[in-house]
Amino acid sequence: MAERFQAEGVPVSALVGRGDPAALIARNAETTHADLIVFGTHGKAGTKAFWANSVGAQVLAKTSRPALLVPVSHIA
Repeated sequence: MAERFQAEGVPVSALVGRGDPAALIARNAETTHADLIVFGTHGKAGTKAFWANSVGAQVLAKTSRPALLVPVSHIA
């Protein structure tokens, strides 16, 4: 996905890590001074499902960076 965005001229970076996903995403967002954290969501149960112990909700509890939820159907 990063290559696709870069080809369109959108500045983007991607990281791969091992460990607790929420902690890694939040830490990397802070250390890289991310402008935006984008989460893909299936949205099957609306935003309630996102907040129900999801990685996204855990990330947002660990950082003050802004976030965007994008339906997975729009990512492919």
